[in-house]
Amino acid sequence: MERHGLLLIIVLGESIVAISVGAADLPLDASLLVAGTLALAVVSCLWWLYFSEDDARAEEAISAASSERGIRIALNAYFYAQIPMLLGVVAFAAGVKSAIGHAFEPLAPYAALFLAAGVALYVVGDALFRMGIGFGHANARLVAALAALATFPVGLVSASLQLATLLAVLLAAVLIRPRRAIVPS
Repeated sequence: MERHGLLLIIVLGESIVAISVGAADLPLDASLLVAGTLALAVVSCLWWLYFSEDDARAEEAISAASSERGIRIALNAYFYAQIPMLLGVVAFAAGVKSAIGHAFEPLAPYAALFLAAGVALYVVGDALFRMGIGFGHANARLVAALAALATFPVGLVSASLQLATLLAVLLAAVLIRPRRAIVPS
């Protein structure tokens, strides 16, 4: 379980590298600083979605389950749910690498799609993680994933900063939403 968290940390770190690689040959100005800050805010929110005590609560739930049920929970939460989370971060990183230098311009369709769909895919994986464990707050995350995907057109018609702002605000809203206790199985 700890290794899955470490793998996720590495992939999130690579998304931060993508921000700097995308900005490498660009002049340091206010738009680049704002775009980089918003991209880091999204990455930070993705980190907090997974690592805000729920990973420790998940280990407790697995330990408390019967042997057979514990194996099923671990497989669902730490294998199947991790795949969309990892792919989501990779997609987001690809989008942010292309978008970072275009703060006040509409994005290319692939960049807008990678940003919106990457966040959506990650949040779906996070919701699957919670459902696999039996946490009661996965529905809000599924709604947030749909909302993240729905931001795709914003990146096509307005500044990429607006898309990044929407994604950061959406993720922050999920994070500040009150949590419920583990649902009994």
